[in-house]
Amino acid sequence: PKCRAKCNFAHHGSYIRNATIILDNKRYDFKVNVTRVICKSCGSTHALLPDFLVPYKIYSRNSILGIVENKVCSSITQLSELVEASIQLIYSFIILLLSFFNYL
Repeated sequence: PKCRAKCNFAHHGSYIRNATIILDNKRYDFKVNVTRVICKSCGSTHALLPDFLVPYKIYSRNSILGIVENKVCSSITQLSELVEASIQLIYSFIILLLSFFNYL
C-alpha cells in the first residue's frame, strides 16, 4: 500500500473481470472474480489480481508472452489472424514487453 503498512487489510468487496487466454492458438474468454481490500491505515483500496492476470489487460500474462514469442516466427498479420487479435493489440503487447526490458 501507499503507506507501507503490512498485513493491515480488510475485505472491501469484489468485482468480475473479463479475461482471455490463448491456448494452442485458440482463444478462450472467461470471467474472474477479483477481490478488493482496503488498507486500515491509509484507506487506499487495492485489487488482488490472480498471478496470471496483468493489470489493465484482458489477456493473461502467458498469452501476451506467447503472442510476442510467436511474432518472431510469423508476420503481425498472420499472428493477428491466428490468435483473433487486432494488429494494434499485438503491437501494444510488444511495446509492453519492451518497456519491462527498459525497466530492467
